[in-house]
Amino acid sequence: MKLKSAKTHTQKDRLILPEDLIRKANQQKREGKLNEAITKYRRAIKLSPNSFILYQNLGDALAQKGLLEEAVLEFKKAIELNPRSALSHGYLGEVAIKQKLFDEAIFYFDRAIEIQPKCHKYYNSLGLALMEKEQYDLAVTCFQKAIELKPDSCWGYYNLSQVLSKQDKLSLASSYYQKAIRLNPQLSNDSKKSNNIVSPPKDNLEMAFTGERYIPNVKGQIRYEHLHRYGLCLEIVRGKSVLDIASGEGYGSAILSQTASSVVGVDIDIESVKFAENKYQDKSNLKFLVGQCNSIPLPSESIDIVVSFETIEHHDQHEEMMQEIQRVLKKDGILVISSPNRLVYSDLPNYHNPFHVKELYREEFVDLLNKYFLYFTLYGQKICMGSFVYSLNDNDKYYITHYTSNDQEVLRKNCSLDDPVYFVALCSNNFNRIQYALDSVYLDKNDSLERASSETSSYTINTTIISCSQDDPEALWGFNVDQATQVNTSSTVELMLKGWVLGKKSTVEAIQIIHNHVVVKQVLIDFPRPDVAQAYSHLPDAGMSGFETIVDIGELVEQGELLIQAVCSNKSCIPLKKVQFQVVATEKQ
Repeated sequence: MKLKSAKTHTQKDRLILPEDLIRKANQQKREGKLNEAITKYRRAIKLSPNSFILYQNLGDALAQKGLLEEAVLEFKKAIELNPRSALSHGYLGEVAIKQKLFDEAIFYFDRAIEIQPKCHKYYNSLGLALMEKEQYDLAVTCFQKAIELKPDSCWGYYNLSQVLSKQDKLSLASSYYQKAIRLNPQLSNDSKKSNNIVSPPKDNLEMAFTGERYIPNVKGQIRYEHLHRYGLCLEIVRGKSVLDIASGEGYGSAILSQTASSVVGVDIDIESVKFAENKYQDKSNLKFLVGQCNSIPLPSESIDIVVSFETIEHHDQHEEMMQEIQRVLKKDGILVISSPNRLVYSDLPNYHNPFHVKELYREEFVDLLNKYFLYFTLYGQKICMGSFVYSLNDNDKYYITHYTSNDQEVLRKNCSLDDPVYFVALCSNNFNRIQYALDSVYLDKNDSLERASSETSSYTINTTIISCSQDDPEALWGFNVDQATQVNTSSTVELMLKGWVLGKKSTVEAIQIIHNHVVVKQVLIDFPRPDVAQAYSHLPDAGMSGFETIVDIGELVEQGELLIQAVCSNKSCIPLKKVQFQVVATEKQ
């Protein structure tokens, strides 16, 4: 018998193999594939047993998986190899907080600060540990130091607001909380993913607007659209049991509870449900539950009216959603549902809403409704300009006469507008239940034509892309900002940024968009770039090295500069490009 010779690795193989393993492990850790990442880190450690970073990354993966005791062992091995590793000490502090070992956490964060005294994150984390020990004055000092070190970070202000609220300094706490929200409107979502997770101040009863869910303190076109839809239902739900799917902040469910006998708001987000329960707790006929549109936590045939506004486009399980709606509806129940018109909302303006998963064209929406209901009436909704003549005497009359023109004469007739931005459908298996006239107008007495005109004027954004100097030209394989162009929408002033970046010394995990030293947007590097994959075919990460994001310039200033920088896995940041912009309003005719 001839024995096959065992395969041997050359010195070159030994050098390349750990690097490939580390890159893949880091990628899998970012993707949440923790078991695969842990396996690869262990293999890499066998090949490079003296690399403290490998033990550190392995510990991080184990901690994310909840294997805290194993994670502690790996972090301590990293510290044995590199006693001056502030990050390893910081990781140990975070694990200690999860284990509720707050004295240990304080020890490790103190050590991390001793090694790296200008890192604001360690002061924030130390402050959180001190809060748990009810050492509030020391915690305040830590958060103030964090703000001093990084005044453009929301977390110092946010955490300071929390400790001040525990000291019953509510007015001061609220001011710091609002400062945190101004620095980072995504704070409410980010806090769910962060170790710095603490409740908003007691006196704050508003959620931060992230763009995913409407909240009632947001003004402008979006307010008209959302409040009008719920207003349509006030007579339909009178005296009925109602389900509001994807209830979000809860404002819509609260509106429905004005006339309904009972309302249940269901939302997938636990924090939103908790918020709504707290804010609207005074309404005895209203409750909120955690659930999904494809798994509604209610008995079969228990609901008279289901309301689903701007829900269906946020997922792709449309059939499952409709089946669940039919299950909970009584046999002659009603569904009131809205959906953006993909043609007008997205295709024509070349606009992409990052929170939308699957939008529908009119034919697709109609086909879906036809499949599950015998009868439905379809309406369109859009914002348009008009003139109103109205009584100056206080009265409750509801009727309004419609006038329009054909460029030759003025006619007294209802006017059906072309190209609706949204569809609204009234559906039932009982023909008599959909005999409501939803044709209507929503008015806000605090708005005027002049204000509306100024808010919806056309704008042009002029941009110039400028290169940044590189402190370490070898840090990256390459990068580019391919596009900084205006997004054509009538109600916002937005800039589309596209590009790619490939890390060489360290993997690039995200891109930050910075304005006046404040991070206004952060996006992951996860956009397909086949052109980059072809140019860098030897790099496995090249195919997904792109980024694409939209920045609302209207929330910033009329002219300014955006810094686009790469955030690496080793916590370093590399400036890539600057985008100078100027917003110019189109002259009115």
